[in-house]
Amino acid sequence: YVSQIFRSDGTLHPGPRSDYDLWKVRSSGPASSITYGDRFLQIGKFRIGDADGWHMLITHVDGQTIQIYRGDGTLHPGPRTDWTWQVGNRLPVSWTCKSLEEMAHGMCDAKFGTFGDRFIQLGHWRLAAIDATHFSISHKDGQTAQIYRYDGTLHPGPRTDYNAWSRPIGYPYGITFGPSFIQIGLFRLGMVDKEHFSIAHKWGYVSQIFRSDGTLHPGPRSDYDLWKVRSSGPASSITYGDRFLQIGKFRIGDADGWHMLITHVDGQTIQIYRGDGTLHPGPRTDWTWQVGNRLPVSWTCKSLEEMAHGMCDAKFGTFGDRFIQLGHWRLAAIDATHFSISHKDGQTAQIYRYDGTLHPGPRTDYNAWSRPIGYPYGITFGPSFIQIGLFRLGMVDKEHFSIAHKWGYVSQIFR
Repeated sequence: YVSQIFRSDGTLHPGPRSDYDLWKVRSSGPASSITYGDRFLQIGKFRIGDADGWHMLITHVDGQTIQIYRGDGTLHPGPRTDWTWQVGNRLPVSWTCKSLEEMAHGMCDAKFGTFGDRFIQLGHWRLAAIDATHFSISHKDGQTAQIYRYDGTLHPGPRTDYNAWSRPIGYPYGITFGPSFIQIGLFRLGMVDKEHFSIAHKWGYVSQIFRSDGTLHPGPRSDYDLWKVRSSGPASSITYGDRFLQIGKFRIGDADGWHMLITHVDGQTIQIYRGDGTLHPGPRTDWTWQVGNRLPVSWTCKSLEEMAHGMCDAKFGTFGDRFIQLGHWRLAAIDATHFSISHKDGQTAQIYRYDGTLHPGPRTDYNAWSRPIGYPYGITFGPSFIQIGLFRLGMVDKEHFSIAHKWGYVSQIFR
């Protein structure tokens, strides 16, 4: 049930009702479009804030106060604009401040595992591409519980060959990430769909399918091949926690130092690898809680890619009032009607005007270098565009990039 809708025109629309239900239109994930400042929260275009210690407001960026809550317990609904400035004029915190998630949950204290040359270590277990043709799951005491070979065949333990524990912890060579998969060497392990997890080799064979009902389906086979159904790209649907990896709806984790499990969120343990090198397949539910009850790290922690490859050391530029600085150049909205590209030595190379006209240099007017570096006022971002003041620059489609003004004119198309 929805209890109340607050509309941008200042009106309130009470429940019970079932439309505009955040549980239906939003899924959980990292916070976006949420910031904060002096006694207020900004959520998209709406702001909730303490005006003066006695009045709390819900306002919209277009100027309306939708609801006032007063310290004596009374309500004073909108539409009204007389109170909006009380919270609307406050600035959000700097981008250099902690995120709201860090404010709420604290800084990351990640417990995970570690990496090295073509292996991921979870507790006392390593998942490793031993060479181009063999992937193994091995225990630190020397036993290899399973080998997955390039030709799709399975070679179970107990055995002591193809064990990855002779490799030192270090840089994660040969480890990359993608949508719902991890690639180690020439092997990919990941979620094909909500019911199937597989281990597949680049040369076309799938060694094993792990199903959500707890059953195993061995290779060699060519269906549910992660190399066919997934393309490389940014990691998504992958998280981690205390000695486990979560890939979509499947979890791989060290239960107790002796048992490593592959489980599904619906409760099944699909495979148990034991430290003595033996395998104990599902379906079964008696072990699932051992890794299933652990929480993923906070969203304030590094991503798994950052854990593996280190934090970004970006060399970019900087910002200020309606400008982005890239080295010795600034892209700037000089005022509501002029956007310029100017050099620190004083020359303006190009002016893009609100009416769509171009005014090239060399010239020295409409240069942005008198502005100090600081808070990026007037700069926002969207899908494939950056907005600076009333100008947007961005990709229209795969072949066209443009600079356009809010009032309807395009100054330049770059094809």
